[in-house]
Amino acid sequence: MLSLVTLLGLPALACAGANGGEGLLGNSIGDGGAGSASHGEASGEGSGSTGEGEGGSGTSMGSDDTDDTAGGEICNGLDDDGDGIVDDGIPALGCGMGVCMAQVPGCDAGVPAQCFPGSPTDELCNGLDDDCDGTVDDELTRSCDSSCGVGQQVCRGGAWGQCDAPPPTAESCNVADDDCNGQVDDGVPGCRVGVHRWWHPTTGEHFYSLDVNEGLCCGFTLEYADYYRLYAAAQPQTVAWYRCYGDNGLHHYTTDANCEGLSVNEGVMGYIGQVALPGSTPLLRSYNPANGDHFFTTSQAEHDNTVDALGFVDEGTVGYVW
Repeated sequence: MLSLVTLLGLPALACAGANGGEGLLGNSIGDGGAGSASHGEASGEGSGSTGEGEGGSGTSMGSDDTDDTAGGEICNGLDDDGDGIVDDGIPALGCGMGVCMAQVPGCDAGVPAQCFPGSPTDELCNGLDDDCDGTVDDELTRSCDSSCGVGQQVCRGGAWGQCDAPPPTAESCNVADDDCNGQVDDGVPGCRVGVHRWWHPTTGEHFYSLDVNEGLCCGFTLEYADYYRLYAAAQPQTVAWYRCYGDNGLHHYTTDANCEGLSVNEGVMGYIGQVALPGSTPLLRSYNPANGDHFFTTSQAEHDNTVDALGFVDEGTVGYVW
């Protein structure tokens, strides 16, 4: 006959005392005894996962139960915020302005970084703040010119603006080079009148007329057509240029309406410059005492020759013509 121990599949245990088999059942499945069991009170060291043993609580705290309330990260070589990374999240450090601006990591091996800006240079027109003063291009200016004069350009947006030198305009009769081609009042119809120069081979007299044919009547030879020009109407700093006729039968030319008291005023030929005006040249006068002739020329060499070689009297510059 099989024993109860054998039927339950339990090892045979030696029982002390008079309880015999009753003691065995009490220790294995009953409420008595302090032996080991899986459903009763555990008697171990408190290392189980549930229940309370005689040695203390069986719930294990482990290494994950650390205090996680530390402050923010600072640059000190430590993991201040407890995220497993040392000195993380330290913002970069910047300094300087313009092209001098620099940026470095905020923390270097646990030491707060130092930032040193670059060196400024002279400002250029390039859209950058080269001199590092916080202003791009500083509204730089540079000189410029046109055929009519000088001006300046201003740098904006990294590029030079338009030159503000005066631009050419249409030529008008105003003793100015409006179209800036180097010629004053050129191409303006009626602005000036041409004076033709004649010479008489017999008397040596010189004759000046607005009419290119006038001298043909009296034996004169045309030396130069449009030898010089006068303004047809009065302009600033010009005066009337009179043609006079003397008792000696010779013509004379002067700015004196009284013909210097020597001849009769035949009228205004045009207007001569009182001072050197744009595009003008001096008109020189000399006097021949041998025949009373007044000689007018725009050539300094020709004037000097009449004085030095022909015995004329130097009467200097009488005005400015074109």
